Amino acid sequence: EGLQKSKYVVVCLSEKLVKSGWCRAEYGAILYREFSGDTSRRVIPLSLDGSNSSNGIPLLLSDKLRADFTDQNNFSEFIQFLRESPK
Repeated sequence: EGLQKSKYVVVCLSEKLVKSGWCRAEYGAILYREFSGDTSRRVIPLSLDGSNSSNGIPLLLSDKLRADFTDQNNFSEFIQFLRESPK
């Protein structure tokens, strides 16, 4: 229910994400709708370990702008973006 009502879905990227089929299932449907033109909900990748390798970033998320938890300035800007976004 939370995923259905949310405006943003934050996908936490790490080396372990690629091994989790459940995570991909949760964000996959919303990402597909976003790519198909339905922008009522958006997927935002958040790197937890600073990894930019293909092992930590699924192909369909690789071109999306993402936030980086390991970069304090970047992460602060991300939090500010979420706070200021319209409800």
